[in-house]
Amino acid sequence: FCFISLKYRRQTLQLPRPTAYRNKISRLPCHSTTKPRKKTRIVSATMPTETLRSLALKSTAGGLSCAIISTCLNPMDNTKVRLQVQSQLGATTGKHYSGFINALTKTIRNEGITTLFTRGLTASMIREMTYSSMRMGLYDFFKQIFIGDTPIKDASLISKIFAGASSGAVGSFLVNPCDLVKIRIQGQLYGSPRRYASTFQAFGDVYRREGLRGLYKGVGPTTMRAAVLTGSQMASYDHSKVMLLKTPYFQDNFYLHLVSSIIAGFVTSVTTNPFDTVKTRYMNDKARGVNRLYKGGVDCFIKTVKMDGVFGLFRGFIPNYLRLGPHFIVSLPLYEQYRRIFGVGYV
Repeated sequence: FCFISLKYRRQTLQLPRPTAYRNKISRLPCHSTTKPRKKTRIVSATMPTETLRSLALKSTAGGLSCAIISTCLNPMDNTKVRLQVQSQLGATTGKHYSGFINALTKTIRNEGITTLFTRGLTASMIREMTYSSMRMGLYDFFKQIFIGDTPIKDASLISKIFAGASSGAVGSFLVNPCDLVKIRIQGQLYGSPRRYASTFQAFGDVYRREGLRGLYKGVGPTTMRAAVLTGSQMASYDHSKVMLLKTPYFQDNFYLHLVSSIIAGFVTSVTTNPFDTVKTRYMNDKARGVNRLYKGGVDCFIKTVKMDGVFGLFRGFIPNYLRLGPHFIVSLPLYEQYRRIFGVGYV
């Protein structure tokens, strides 16, 4: 045991061996003087980390890029929410809209075009500057944890999916109140009593009536939807870049970022729409106690399928894609440019 320990310590510390020791080892039967000696590799057990400055810059880049485009696409978000909640269980006013175009034109005719841009905008901006900052800023951090010592360029698709899902789940869990208030403000249909006069009044009203637990209503489906969204978005975008760079037609520039963002927009719209529908309906349920429409996210999922069929989970897909598609086409290349300006490199 002492002999082996001494041998290991000398290999690790790379101490010179005395001549008598080398001669003694060379006389052992199992020892070959011609076989090259392997160097002992010491693997660090420390968790991969990034500096706080790098994380802050990446998070700021993500928040700014998403906030800018979300302002422009708020009409799509408003229309999507209205289509998703109009056939909700317990709705006594029937269906207001027959489809996306009908919802868009009726909202403009009855409430004015400014409603599409301003309804829920404040809550949306607060949400983007917090939630999107964390989910995009923490992506590289989680990816480094999942790939370990593997080079970044050789990271697997599954490690990128887990990294995106982790960053999205963390951000969504912490910012759930902003998402809930945004949905409730946007879900106020024309002709129904207006529940909230402003965004901050909505925060106070929900907290006063339902408590802190009310602000975190729907945190389960919201977190799951965010994990699926960010996992789909960042993984499909990152992996598309890697695959396209292997062809002779692309370099790591704006055109590569644009094509990869188009792919990511479609993939994410398909994977997230069912979760988005369940989350929206569950959060829009303002009843309490025995009058609740849904007992939880799973109950909302089951009742939605029973009432509207499987395709009911894809209600609002067109406005969802018209929102996520342009959103990614602008926000992801913009995110890359902000990262370049801040000096933290491309994704």
